[in-house]
Amino acid sequence: RYDKIRTYFKENWLIVVPMCVTALLFNGLMCLIPQIEGKTIDSLKEGNAYRTLQYVLFFLFLVLFVQFNRFCKRYLVRVFGNKMSLRMRQISFKNLLNKEISYFSSNDVGDILNRNLSDIYDTTEGIRKMTTEVFDTIVLLLGYLISMFLMDYQITLYVLVFILLSIIAAQFMKHFVFKSNKDYKEYLSVNKQLTLTKLNNELYYRGFGVSSNYFKEYDQSLRVLMKKNLKALLFQSSLEPLYLSVAFIGIFFIAYYGGLNVMNEVYEIGTLSAYITTFILVAKKAAKVGKVFNAYQGFKVSWVRCRGYLKNEPIHQEKIEVAEVKMVLSDFGFQYEQGFRLPAFNLTAHKGDLIGICGRVHTGKSTILKALTGMYSYCGSATIGGVEISRLVQDTHQWIGYCATEVAMFSDTLKNNILLGREGDIEKALSVSCLDVDLEELKGLDALMSHSNSNISGGQQKRVQMARTLCTAPSVILLDDPFQSVSPKMAVQMMEGLKRYKDHIIFFVSNNAVLLQQATQIIYLEETKAYLGTYESLLQQEGFLTLMEVK
Repeated sequence: RYDKIRTYFKENWLIVVPMCVTALLFNGLMCLIPQIEGKTIDSLKEGNAYRTLQYVLFFLFLVLFVQFNRFCKRYLVRVFGNKMSLRMRQISFKNLLNKEISYFSSNDVGDILNRNLSDIYDTTEGIRKMTTEVFDTIVLLLGYLISMFLMDYQITLYVLVFILLSIIAAQFMKHFVFKSNKDYKEYLSVNKQLTLTKLNNELYYRGFGVSSNYFKEYDQSLRVLMKKNLKALLFQSSLEPLYLSVAFIGIFFIAYYGGLNVMNEVYEIGTLSAYITTFILVAKKAAKVGKVFNAYQGFKVSWVRCRGYLKNEPIHQEKIEVAEVKMVLSDFGFQYEQGFRLPAFNLTAHKGDLIGICGRVHTGKSTILKALTGMYSYCGSATIGGVEISRLVQDTHQWIGYCATEVAMFSDTLKNNILLGREGDIEKALSVSCLDVDLEELKGLDALMSHSNSNISGGQQKRVQMARTLCTAPSVILLDDPFQSVSPKMAVQMMEGLKRYKDHIIFFVSNNAVLLQQATQIIYLEETKAYLGTYESLLQQEGFLTLMEVK
């Protein structure tokens, strides 16, 4: 259960156990240092040089040992924090990659980035700080209080009232700390989304002369973010002096009653010195109890936001063997959450089939292909070799290849842009996509491509996308308007090349009559109905005939 914090402590117990041991040694022995100082002062007053030397040497040894344990504790806390961060990122991104594509269209990119990057960082930092403060504040505070009770329990009862008031004040303010952090985190996601939108559309804003308007909106967003950040920092970091002032009221009682005890020889001046030193340390630690609450409230906001991505590590599905390359669609359809609905239809396709999809704008041509990837929740049934495609989602790349209309180029070689780290028949893919004729112009497979597409034309980008899909030769190939931005002659050549994939089922979107005539089956879409048949049989449909004549 990676959505439970205790899981990370259990998983890293080999680090947590020595971390706790060194932390307890460090904080436990720290309580002895003021008393050793007091004993040294008393021995100096008595003029006992030998005993003074013993105390000094013991003091030095104790300080060195304490600091060694402090170093180990701090180092192990950071190692634990880093391992926790790594595990959270692994689980979060794995779960993110297994979410349905529709999730990304219904959630802001800025919020997704915030939850998977900064919120995980803030959570692990909060856990690290809180773990440190629990040992360095709570444990040490209890040790100091016990030491004070042993030196003078009566004065300790007086000063304890103000120490408790300081802690209560910190507890009271934690609600404001949580709320200010929550407001800041939520608006940070909004600002990130606005930043991404402005960067992506800046060229259009300038082209239409409205860039200054959007800049004003963005500037206003930054100002609001700054105010919320300042408010969060104010409550999280600036309240400690207030808590410290309340706790330090007890110093007046120590000065009065402690001075009387020294004058009445109840105890020596060294004991009073040790008591004052311990009290100052206690007051400082009491003020930092608020830091523990603040650290908890600070990481709680981030934890609540990112834990939804940590719900159980996804279990990789077993390898599913598909007996034959045969696709059967029964009452197959798709509907977006709000709006367009794809009309249901039935289809049986065998290997070697070329299935064309055509229709007017906004009839669902691309939607069919997206639904056939298995990454969206579709209606009805869609099987390959008797296996539902939704069960193949873990190994979709093996059975289904999808060439989308949107093209993404990466700052890498042309070869790596096509293979994407996979094994495949790149020569055949280049030939079928007619990209081989452009290799000289593109300066070979090892030529560097730009993510901004500045050194490759639109038609070449589309063919790179097609080559990506074809190079691994999946059983079912989905091509969304692959002939866009290419000449009619090249489109015919590409269609002839696709016929070489005789052991595969190919779906392609096109309204080109010449290309559709070569399809074994055609899905013609209207707004409320889907028609299936060959090119010749569909010519009986007035809408299809009109579409082909227009083209």
